[in-house]
Amino acid sequence: MWPIPTIRQMILSEKGSRSRVDRVIRRHLPSRILAALALLICAGPLAGPAGADDAIGPTVLHTESGLVSGASSGTDRSFQNIPYAAPPVGPLRWQPPRPALPWLGVRDATHPGNACPQPSQQTLGGPLSTTEDCLGLNVYAPRSDVRGLPVVVFIHGGYMVTGSGRDYSAHRLEARGDVVTVTINYRLGALGGLSLAGATPGGIAGDYGIQDQQAALRWVQRNIAAFGGDPGRVTIDGQSAGAVSVCSQLDSPLAAGLFQRADIQSAPCVGDGFGPWPDRDQTDQQGVKFAAAVGCTDPGTLALCLRTKPVDALLTAQAPYMWLPTIDGRVLPLQPREAITSGRFNHVPVMISNTRDEERLFVLPQYGLGTPLTAAAYPKAISDFFGPAHAPAILERYPLRNYDQPVLAYAAARSDFDYICGVPTTAGLLSRTVPTYAAEFADEHAPGLPGLPKASYPLGAAHAFDLPYVYETSDVTPAFTADQQKLSDDMIGYLTAFAATGNPNGGGRPEAPRFDSGNPAYLHLIPQGPHSYTDFATEHQCGFWDSYITW
Repeated sequence: MWPIPTIRQMILSEKGSRSRVDRVIRRHLPSRILAALALLICAGPLAGPAGADDAIGPTVLHTESGLVSGASSGTDRSFQNIPYAAPPVGPLRWQPPRPALPWLGVRDATHPGNACPQPSQQTLGGPLSTTEDCLGLNVYAPRSDVRGLPVVVFIHGGYMVTGSGRDYSAHRLEARGDVVTVTINYRLGALGGLSLAGATPGGIAGDYGIQDQQAALRWVQRNIAAFGGDPGRVTIDGQSAGAVSVCSQLDSPLAAGLFQRADIQSAPCVGDGFGPWPDRDQTDQQGVKFAAAVGCTDPGTLALCLRTKPVDALLTAQAPYMWLPTIDGRVLPLQPREAITSGRFNHVPVMISNTRDEERLFVLPQYGLGTPLTAAAYPKAISDFFGPAHAPAILERYPLRNYDQPVLAYAAARSDFDYICGVPTTAGLLSRTVPTYAAEFADEHAPGLPGLPKASYPLGAAHAFDLPYVYETSDVTPAFTADQQKLSDDMIGYLTAFAATGNPNGGGRPEAPRFDSGNPAYLHLIPQGPHSYTDFATEHQCGFWDSYITW
């Protein structure tokens, strides 16, 4: 049998190949001493070989479930597809996340893991996935071995039905050397949001995706120090459905203490377009219809029947429905407005932002309108979306003469209602009790997302077009102009300063104003240079939406 010092030296020096190290451990170490060995060699991060450049951090690290071997680049170290929970398969389908299973040897963490089950993605080009073994996360750490850095945990968007942590990387973030970044997967669609608590014995309680995110945050608390992160300075950062998720974590008592800052991008917690989230009765009714669509109708065997159905059948049946978080009384006890207004939420500093032209993305032919919108069809499009009773006033506020194309007028009305005017509402409520900063991304020539077809109208600062300024989407580096590169640097600087201190300011950047409902000012993010911006409510007709629309 190989002596422990020899095995330890083989791992630390990386003289043997990873597969050889794995074979040695599996062949020569009984399971009863594996834990003792882990304590001997893995109490902290593994050191590099003697005489190596001390500025380069280790790529073999210890987690609570075993060793992981990542990759080092010129900008960072990355560790992909680290399990934070057990695969939610078989009897664990529609159960709260369970602890990840430990492994022997060194786990290869150089390749992305499975996306959670979902239909194909049109924006980032993700393929159909039917694999439930998907609860993994990715860690990006600075190339140098630095300790005690703030941590940013990014929660992806995608309507709660698509997306994956592997769609986003953090190479430019990590090149600065002042944060550790984590991207996560969580269960989506019906697998993450189905509720049948009142319709079947044993219940399927819903909010599994939200609970997965909490399990990932607990993993961060227990493990991120090995990657150089400070578990006492964790920022949750979410965009679109990820922002809905951040709002959920702010509201959830089960997330208390798991993060110390929150960044909400393009989905306010409270606002005109973000009405009450569904309650248990509503989601149970939807769940019964969903179950019937896959052939499960007997209340006595409903849960068992659903757990035997193939994933592709579930994806087909879930398509007509929304899978928002459920106000279930436990994971989410209160509606967001009630939680924030009453002060019964997790009190942390908050940044909240929108893009100026949010819904120009969603009126592309493949998402919304099947054909280009004509002037004659514009009134009907407004009536169909907002309802006939509201259409006349909205058409008066968004007349075609103010826009180059009818589709731009239509997108502006939808953007202001759905996404944008909820920002001052949410920021105003939050700012009563926690430090709050609001911003608008407004680069009218933003490069956009990879894989989008050329539009017949300018997409401007559409939904998600701010993401490539901080994260690489699909590992694509955008073709920035010099001014856009400077804006990207500033946006990364605001985020990393906020992650470090709870305040985005410092480093010589233009001041990000703290939000004040009595005199609201926003950070206007444009290539010409960020600056304070006070015309937000006027330009987006927020007074009209707040006073006129009563749903």
